[in-house]
Amino acid sequence: MAPTLFDVVAKPGDLIEILRGRFKHWAVYIGGNEVVHLIPPKNRVGAWDLDSSTAQVKRQMLCDVVDFYHFSINNLLDDEYTPRDGDSIVRDACSMVGMDLPYNVETCNCQHFALELRYGRPECRQSKMVERKTMEKQQLMERQIMERQRSGESRMASAESETDCMSEVRK
Repeated sequence: MAPTLFDVVAKPGDLIEILRGRFKHWAVYIGGNEVVHLIPPKNRVGAWDLDSSTAQVKRQMLCDVVDFYHFSINNLLDDEYTPRDGDSIVRDACSMVGMDLPYNVETCNCQHFALELRYGRPECRQSKMVERKTMEKQQLMERQIMERQRSGESRMASAESETDCMSEVRK
């Protein structure tokens, strides 16, 4: 069962990280068991439409956002950047409720939104990780292609030398 705020004590302005399968969802805790977060519209099957170009800022009860997933307080960049004060974070988050904002799953997502509110700078470690893994897969595929090409060339060279040998034998 997901922890409740009785297990985890959040302060206004804290970042809430919600583990949702492959991806994480991020929200800003504003007090009173409520969060503000950026979410894209739902698609026909009821899942978030990650291909949408816009998302809406919503204010909801933490338990409704978390649902049955696990969550934690994760002010992940506090060691790198000075967080803004909690009152400013909450004020700015609440002033954006109801707004439709640009959305892109890699460059302008819920983590960018939450981190910009807390630190004054949009950043997404999650999309950087996806980008790195994509690049690693691409490099692996390129190496495999090169190895296949090299082994194909060596087989061709081997076949040519066998043909040359056979020609010599026939003579």
